[in-house]
Amino acid sequence: MFETRDIPLSDLPEGEGPPIFMTAKHGHWTRLGFGQGQLVPFSVEPGGAYAFGLVKSVVVIWVYLPPDGPGRAYCYHAPLGLLAPRIHQVALAGLECDEHYAAFLHVVIASGREVTPEEEAAIVRFGVHPDRVYAYSNAWLTQFGVSNAGCVGEAG
Repeated sequence: MFETRDIPLSDLPEGEGPPIFMTAKHGHWTRLGFGQGQLVPFSVEPGGAYAFGLVKSVVVIWVYLPPDGPGRAYCYHAPLGLLAPRIHQVALAGLECDEHYAAFLHVVIASGREVTPEEEAAIVRFGVHPDRVYAYSNAWLTQFGVSNAGCVGEAG
């Protein structure tokens, strides 16, 4: 049985990243296959998106927390950890980021294997500040995602 700890990202102190936690899946959740991504608007409705089978692949979650509106996330299942620059642009477009997005964007990379420095560096090359890139590696990790409540973690 998984513990649910829904801590909205909007409640985090300034400069802290998304909480990593285990959550029970309630509501409508979308399981993402290799190369699939989905926008997850934050709301009171239960649900979200997650990637399954993270033995060699990674899930990348862009979390946008603008000060003047609701937060939202984009969840992408990258096969073999390959993340093309166009995927970053697709995520930013889906998140409806403005030109000042970098100050309000966090990116989580998670995998069942070790997340490589090259994978983290790829996100930084896209313009995300290194202090806002969070890697989560866990040998037992099989599924990971983001909920409509704005929580990022293992989806149980």
